[in-house]
Amino acid sequence: MEGTTIGYRPLGDRVVVRLEKVDEMYKGRLYLPQSVVHKNQQLCKVGTVVAIGPGMLCADGTRYPMADVALGDRVLLMREGGIDITVGEEKFLSIRDDLIIAVLDDETKAA
Repeated sequence: MEGTTIGYRPLGDRVVVRLEKVDEMYKGRLYLPQSVVHKNQQLCKVGTVVAIGPGMLCADGTRYPMADVALGDRVLLMREGGIDITVGEEKFLSIRDDLIIAVLDDETKAA
């Protein structure tokens, strides 16, 4: 994770995401239903992956690298779970990779 500006490198199956505010019903082609965005109370989070750990280390010593996310991916996350991190004015979330619901496609990233 060389080049990260957040001050640390996540371990294991952890991913660090720079959070953004979800304030629209549509994010590109992804429709966020009213049950997800309700009266500015976010039931899910959207963010950009800024650091990725090396993957889960199994008891037998093998490591399963994280193949589903990459640096720079915009992702949809479960609201609960993870550790909130604030660096300066920016908010980040350190989460396990299984709390990522979806990687938003290229068209959605540009929206």
